[in-house]
Amino acid sequence: MHRTQEQRSDQTRKKLIDATISSICELGYLSTTTTEIAERAGVSRGALQHHFGTKSDLLLSVLGQICDGFKSRVEAASKSGDSLETRSTELVQTLWEVYSGDTYGAAVEIILSARSEPDLNSRIHEFRSLSVNIAEDLWATVFDDVDLPSERLADLLHFTVAAMRGFALNNKPENDDEFYHRQLA
Repeated sequence: MHRTQEQRSDQTRKKLIDATISSICELGYLSTTTTEIAERAGVSRGALQHHFGTKSDLLLSVLGQICDGFKSRVEAASKSGDSLETRSTELVQTLWEVYSGDTYGAAVEIILSARSEPDLNSRIHEFRSLSVNIAEDLWATVFDDVDLPSERLADLLHFTVAAMRGFALNNKPENDDEFYHRQLA
């Protein structure tokens, strides 16, 4: 079966995004170059530039993919159970899977490192503002049957996400899964 040009292009973009994430996770943001990314993806630097234009465009696409993955996983978790307790438990577990993974580590490195690059930092700030709005809307939909003001629901979202981020960055040396299970419960 022959793939269309659009399918080949999408596959190349995915390879480049995945290569960026793996490079940042293994080498860190500063050592992740476009040459390294292209080599990991098995494409030329020209192909990278053709698909993303600049490294900043690629990094924003990485964050976009992470955001899309977060959104689809939260949407799936929200439909998995009828009771508030079931939805809450599954949503917390889903958030933990997102925030404890390598992808989140790459996002943190991109966001923090971009502070020294004014143009990229500005674009990331705009992206994060949009992402917060999407997350708040999604959260409100998941908990639409809870009798709380929308501001209070948003506060619960931000507190939950902050806790997940903190646990993800905690990196307990002994990798004590029981500790995390108690905290998540």
